[in-house]
Amino acid sequence: MVKCPARTTPRTVAIVFSLTSIVLLIATTAPIIRNVASVAHVEKVLASNGLESRPPATGREMTPVAYHPSIWSGYIDYGEKYSAVSAHWTAPNFSCNSSANRQAIQWVGIDGGNGDGTVEQIGTVLYCPNNKPSLYGWYEMWPTDPRALPSSGYPISPGDSISASVSVVGVEWTLKISDITQSWNFSTNIASPHPVPAQTTAEWIVERSVGVPNFRHVTFSQATVIANGHRGPITEPSTVATEIASGSIVAVKPGPLSASGTSFVDIWRSDWP
Repeated sequence: MVKCPARTTPRTVAIVFSLTSIVLLIATTAPIIRNVASVAHVEKVLASNGLESRPPATGREMTPVAYHPSIWSGYIDYGEKYSAVSAHWTAPNFSCNSSANRQAIQWVGIDGGNGDGTVEQIGTVLYCPNNKPSLYGWYEMWPTDPRALPSSGYPISPGDSISASVSVVGVEWTLKISDITQSWNFSTNIASPHPVPAQTTAEWIVERSVGVPNFRHVTFSQATVIANGHRGPITEPSTVATEIASGSIVAVKPGPLSASGTSFVDIWRSDWP
């Protein structure tokens, strides 16, 4: 882990180090942190759907959020104890622009932005096996194995309206995803894992796994979080943005938050492998 010196003020983060740069988003106080060649979240994906399985790699530690994988693009809330996170998005119409098995994962989750070794997450996967588009639902209580939803019972097509949420009451986690267009719902209840999740961050993310297929853009909307019992928007109480990037190559980058703090657009720029 590389500690990055930082001086913080409410809703503002200033981080100085030689390998990364900070870009302030217009109309927000959330900085984008470009984390060069840093992969601290698991690159393991859904073997049950024929995806390649990879071990987690080392990452770069930062403050105050402490954990900004360069394979994530979106927003990370921090500063409270989080018990629920949710959002809607439209399954993108994407193209497989390479022979590689490229993937992009859209999800909401709790933890993972703090480097504590757990992530509770659910969402959708865009996958290009043998350069053919495939789209399906998925969830994970990292570090346990991910689970793919069978397309026979839970089909997803480009253009479908998706809603997803992660919540915890006591020691029981509930992960939900719905395809509103195709009128199906999935929900699973899972006992709190070990180590016990810290609940110190909440996320709305597009994640790179093995390259990024061209999904053009994904809009996260109706995004909310429950922090210390209070329901609020993405900025509850503080947020930081992160992009998928390596050096000068930016693969996916989030736009600014809406005025209400409940929506933003993740924009595809490159299929950086």
